[in-house]
Order: sequence, then structure tokens, then C-alpha cells
Amino acid sequence: MGDSLQKRKKVLEDAEDRISNLPDSLLCYILSFMPTKDAGRTSVLSSRWKYLFIFSSNLEFCDSCRNIESCPSFVNFVYRVLALRGSLHVNRFRLLCDVSEDDPHVNTWISAAVCRNAQELEIDLCISYYNLLTTDTNLGLLPYDLFTSRTLVVLKVGVDCDLNVPSNVSLPRLKTLHLESAFVVYDSFKRILSGCPVLEDLLIYDGCRFKHKVEVFEISIPTLRRLTLVLRKLYSAEFYDCEVAIDAPHLQYLRYVDTVVKGYTLKELTSLAEADICIALGDDQESGPNRLSYGLPVGKFFEAISKVVFLGLTICSVSVPEVTRCPLPTFPNLTRLKLAYNHDIGLRLLPELLCCSPNLEVLVIEHDYEDGDGSLMNLPIRPASCVSSHLKEVELKHFTGKKVELELIEYLLGGGEVLEKMTIRFSSLECPQSKKLLAFPRCSRTCRVFLT
Repeated sequence: MGDSLQKRKKVLEDAEDRISNLPDSLLCYILSFMPTKDAGRTSVLSSRWKYLFIFSSNLEFCDSCRNIESCPSFVNFVYRVLALRGSLHVNRFRLLCDVSEDDPHVNTWISAAVCRNAQELEIDLCISYYNLLTTDTNLGLLPYDLFTSRTLVVLKVGVDCDLNVPSNVSLPRLKTLHLESAFVVYDSFKRILSGCPVLEDLLIYDGCRFKHKVEVFEISIPTLRRLTLVLRKLYSAEFYDCEVAIDAPHLQYLRYVDTVVKGYTLKELTSLAEADICIALGDDQESGPNRLSYGLPVGKFFEAISKVVFLGLTICSVSVPEVTRCPLPTFPNLTRLKLAYNHDIGLRLLPELLCCSPNLEVLVIEHDYEDGDGSLMNLPIRPASCVSSHLKEVELKHFTGKKVELELIEYLLGGGEVLEKMTIRFSSLECPQSKKLLAFPRCSRTCRVFLT
């Protein structure tokens, strides 16, 4: 027993400390993947580690549990790190904390990052509910020099307050701009876009609200490649009777979430390869006497994205053409279709979608039923051409064993001549229809069915 302990002690003493042998530059690189507060804990390891974390190129300060006014240790820590770094450049600067109105610290910290030539800046600030009600107050949390940085490449802003946008915006290197949970004057928003000559990725996410009614919401950016617009009218009443205009000839990815607007102008989306669409009808639109008039703008929207290769649709997007009697265009390049719905009505247009997608290879259906056990309507006697000659893979998520699901599976297995794989994922651990599913006739001899 004693010899064994001695041998272990000998091994530990002779073991090489590989981490300590790494150069400081590599250790700083490793620490850059950690929040600065956690990286700071390594300072207790030895005298060599005491200030090593300070020289990391990435700084991440997160304290979302309490308002920074009630947490002086967090404030002091941020100031201490910035002071010890001096004028060293910052690659990525991330700040997440709760603040109150006119907090001077945040402004100072952001300016410090901009002055140190930050390339990536992420600001996620939560304002107290009381201050959310005073939306006409300029909280002054974002300094003007943020909008004139010559080094910023990525800017992500999530603040529950007015964006403090100067009259002149110049962000010559900015390629990624994400705006969330902010109040913006539309003219200020346009100034931001006009000051970003090489912008490639734009995200306007749910909760980003414009302070005044917008007649035409226009995105005209020749360099844009990715666009995410999540503008639900639940939070954006100013978009009623609005027109959406997108002019982005190099756009490759589009995610669009909104209720149907008065009109769509989508120019030259010749490069668009992937779209994820959720267009809904509001209660007043769906039940109103003019609901059929929304078919024309919806038809123009689907026509503009008809050249995509990958398409994601929700129940809302599928039901709108049905309610407005808007015919779907042909999707000649579509190879992958994802359909998400939570009611049987979500499958009503599936037969038409299949007929409009002659080269479809992958079909993914994801649903979470609320109720209903209807039948899959309008299934053609002969399978759609894409089902018989191109469809190779099908995935059905959250399978519950309802009649409409069984009909769909039987239809696809029976008509898919080149079908290679069907994956059925159960919503529960048990499925009494397992034997029935495996017994369905298959047109393709090489098709494999996976039940998970």
C-alpha cells in the first residue's frame, strides 16, 4: 500500500505541466473564449496568471441579475479591467447588464471599447419597466461615437429604450447589424442603413419598435446577403396599412415574420436561395369582408421567393393562400421544404405545395397538435411528380398517430418511387401504431423507415 502511494506521488512530481509551458499569447487566446469575470478567477493560480486575463482580446461583462447601481463590485471590476488594459485594442466587446435611466457607466464603457478599435460589439441592456413607459425620453445610453466607428464589423444592440442616433452615421466596415427590443424613429433607422455601405447581415427582431407610423418600410441595400425581419403587429402597431419594400439583389437568406401588410415590393431577389416565412392574417383581416383583397400582395410575395432552394413555411403562411384564394406559384428549384403547423389545417395545402415543387427531394414536417383529427384533403389519386420521381427523404416530427398523419405517411410511402429514408419521431415514448406504420406498402424497395 505504501509503495503504491509513493509511486503515485513520484508520477505527479514528474508529470509535465503542459499548460504552464504554453506561451502567454496562447493562454490569452484560450481565456478569450470565457466571460471576463470567469477568466479573472484564474488570477489566483499563480503570479504569472494574476494579470494574464486582462490581455485577452475579447472582453465579456455579464451581470444580468441585479441593476449595476446596486452592484458596485461589478462596476469597479469593469473599470479596473479597462484601466489595466490601457490602450490595447479589443477584438470583441460584450456587455449584458440591467441599467436605469441615464446610467453614465454604460456610455463610458461602450466609448472605451470603440476607442480601442473594437471589431465586434454586442450590447444587451435591460431597462426597468418604469423607464420603458417613458419612451419619449432619450436615455443617452449609446454614445454618438458608436455610430462613427471605423473598425466595427459586427454590431448587435438590444436595448429597451430609444436609440441615440446622431445626424451623421458612418460605419464603413460594418457587415452585421442586429437590432432588438429598441425604440427607433424610422428616419434614424434609415440613417443607420445609409451609413453602412458594406452591410451583409441585417436583423430587425421582435420587440424592435418604430415610434411613429411607417407608410413604406424599405430595405434597399445592394450588399445585403442575409435579412431577418420579425415585425409582429402585436408589438408593432405602426405597421398597419404599411408596405414592405425590399431591394437586395445579392440577398441569399430571408426570414420574414409579420401579418399581411398592404403591399409587398420585392425587387430582384435573383440570388435568394433560402427563405423562412411566417405571414399571418390578423383576426380583423381573416374575418373581414375584404380578406380576399390580401390575396394579391401575398401572391406577389410568394412569386418573388419562388426561385429558392430551401423553404420553411408555418401554418400561418400555408393558411393565408387558402383564405385569400391565392394560387401558389411553381417552385422550380426547391429541393427542401419544411412545414411547421399546430393544427390539421396546416396540411390542407400540402398536396398543392407538392404539385408546385416538381424537384423536391427532402420534406420535413414539424407540428405540435392543439386539437383536431381530420383527414388530409385533396390528395390526388396519382402521387405528385416530385413524390414519385424526386423525393428521397421525409422526416415527420412529433408524431401522435392521428388519422391525418397516417394518411400522409401511407401516401408518401406508396407513391415515392425513389424514396430512400423516412424518419418518424414520436411525441411520446409509446406509439401503438408502430406495427401499422411498418406494414404500409412501399413503392421504393430501398426505402428505410426509422421510428424514434
